[in-house]
Amino acid sequence: MAPATTRRTKFETILTSAYDDFEKGLLSYAYKQLHNESVSEDCVQETYMKTWKHLMRKGKIDLMKSFLYHTLNELILEEHQKHDNTS
Repeated sequence: MAPATTRRTKFETILTSAYDDFEKGLLSYAYKQLHNESVSEDCVQETYMKTWKHLMRKGKIDLMKSFLYHTLNELILEEHQKHDNTS
């Protein structure tokens, strides 16, 4: 297996584990903040996409739970700002 493929497989394993461990909590947290199931799901999905990109760039995340919630918080703030600007 080529090094890039091995690295990608490692990151897939890390992200799958993070999804299994934190997805329900992230969704619950997002819904409490946004009161919209669809937007909450989108934010959580985008959180995992940003996490994947970070892993591909940096190679690791020291505190996965903290990273995920921090990323999700930023996306939630962006959603609130969108609604504040349209009101």
